[in-house]
This record gives sequence, structure tokens and C-alpha cells, in this order.
Amino acid sequence: MTVLGLLPFFGGVSALVRGARARRQQIAVDWAARGDRDLHAGRPDRAAEEYRSAQEYARDSNAYRLQLAEALIASRHTDQARGQLLALWAETPADGFINLELGRIAAGQGDTTEAVRFYHAAIDGAWRQDALASRRNARIELAKYLIGKGDRTKAQAELIALVDELPPDPVVMTDTAALLLESGTPQRAEAVLAKALTLSPRDARALQLAAEAAFSLADYHAAARYFDLAASVGPLDAEHQRMRSLSTRVLTLDPFARGISSRSRVRRVIEAFQIARQSLDRCPAEALPDLRARVAAAEPKTTERVLAQDPDAVDDTISLLTDIEAATIACQPGGNDDAALRLVLKQRRSS
Repeated sequence: MTVLGLLPFFGGVSALVRGARARRQQIAVDWAARGDRDLHAGRPDRAAEEYRSAQEYARDSNAYRLQLAEALIASRHTDQARGQLLALWAETPADGFINLELGRIAAGQGDTTEAVRFYHAAIDGAWRQDALASRRNARIELAKYLIGKGDRTKAQAELIALVDELPPDPVVMTDTAALLLESGTPQRAEAVLAKALTLSPRDARALQLAAEAAFSLADYHAAARYFDLAASVGPLDAEHQRMRSLSTRVLTLDPFARGISSRSRVRRVIEAFQIARQSLDRCPAEALPDLRARVAAAEPKTTERVLAQDPDAVDDTISLLTDIEAATIACQPGGNDDAALRLVLKQRRSS
């Protein structure tokens, strides 16, 4: 048979091969469609088997391997999912989504070093769509993980890197500020919240977080102002109401406040002395005899007339208040006044 005579034969074989390949591809598509339905219906084990079948019919590509990995994760076959993802990663190590999934698995398994490595690869990686938001979300997820592990310093570093790249979206800004506050950086949280409130001045959550940040920074004027604004938008929960009340009380009790008259200062010192004495009374009767003797000796002198005439007596009284606060901290807790006085004295010590 001549070569020309063989051409129809080879053409027929080629057509058969193409047909077989098309049938295999269609079978793979059908299995994957079943997997999609079962995964969305909450049947990840069945979906995993169906994606595995789809991959068997599409051996020349990794078309369904990622879906298989997702189904295995959903069905809690984590090690198998990791194997599938690592196979994909070996071919596309810069893929952001694959690195993110590997980071999540490592985090779930408690391997912090591996988790951080893959999360960073996801942050720096290539994304098929919406790359900026995907990288930002990966960094936020890493920060949350680090906070959960108690590593606030590393979480702060991730969040600080994020701050300059935040979009002009008050929700994203507020979410980031909440994490900054949780990680122990109230100054940066306050700055981000100021920008968020410029865009959305009556956002209740942003106002409450701004109040929390100011309270953490002992800026009780700002805290009270933000809490008042938040309360005008919606009700405060019990903890925020407590912080609001404390902020207001600190402002009315603080004898070190700027701009108050000498008479107001003396009156505040006297009021603080009475609060401290009550704090001492809540301790066991036999406890702190020396301190009780000092309080008894100071009480006749702690009057408006005496303190107004003797600035040194004011300083001595404040020194006594500080000693009472330090000595009674383990005794029965008091109410709002006692907590406010402790904040006033703490603020004085740190200034």
C-alpha cells in the first residue's frame, strides 16, 4: 500500500483519538458537575470522590485537582488535601490561592512557621482576579491567626504593613482598626478610625472602637466624646457603657486636670481621699494597720480650708492616695468611683 493509500487510514485513527479524548473530557466535566452539586449541598465526601473521578478522566491536566482539594478540606481529610495542593504548588508555586489554602492547613495543624511562610507567599503571589483585595484579605487572615496564637508583635507588623494600602472603604478601615486594637496598637487604630469616621461620621462600630482606643490611651476626654456620639447612634453594650461611665467620672475626679481652679483641685483631692478611705475599709479589719494609722492621722487635715492654705499637704494627701491604691488592689473591689480613682492615679504615675 502506498503512502497516499495510508492517509485515509491515519486520518480515521486520528478522528477516533480525537473522539475518544472528547468523550473523556465530557465524562470529566460531568463528574465535576456532580461534585459541584454535592459540595454545594453539603456532601463533601461524595463530592471528593466525584472530583477524583473527574481528574482520572483528565489526567493530562490539573483541571479538577483544586476542586478535589477543596472538597477534601471540607470533609476534613486535611492530609489528603495538602497532598493535592502540594502537587499543584510544585507546578505553580507563585499561585496566591494555592499558597493561601496551604497556609490555612498549616495553621489548622498548628505549624506556625509553615503557616506564616505560605501566607506570605499568598500575599506576594499571583491572583487570577482582584489581586489587591485578595492579598489584603490574606494578610488580615494571617494577622488574625497570629493574634489567636498570642503573637501580637508579629500581628502588629502585618497590620502596620496593611495600613498604608487600605482602600477608602470605612468598613475595611474599621475592621483593620479593630485588629490593630486587639493586637495592642491603639494609637494606630485611632488614626485609622479617624479616617473611617471622616468617610462615615455616624458609623456606630467605628465610634465605639475609637472610644475604646482613646480609653486605652487614657485620653478620657476623647473617649467620653466618642462614647457620647456612639450612644446617639445606637445603644451601647454593658462593657462600653461601663467604659463611658468611667471616662466621665475620671474627668470629674481628676485633680491633675488642666484648666481647673486651685479650689476645684482641692475639692477633688478631698473627694478622692474619701473614695480611697472607703477602699481601705473594704479590706479585712486586721489588715494594713500602718496604712490605717496614716489615714486616721490625715483625715482631720483633709479639709478644704487646710489644703487650700498648704500646697504641701495636697501633695502629701495625693501620695497617701497612691499608697492606699497600691495596698488595696487585692481587697474587695469597689464600684465606679474606686475604678475611676485607680485610673486617675495610674495616669498620674505614667505622666
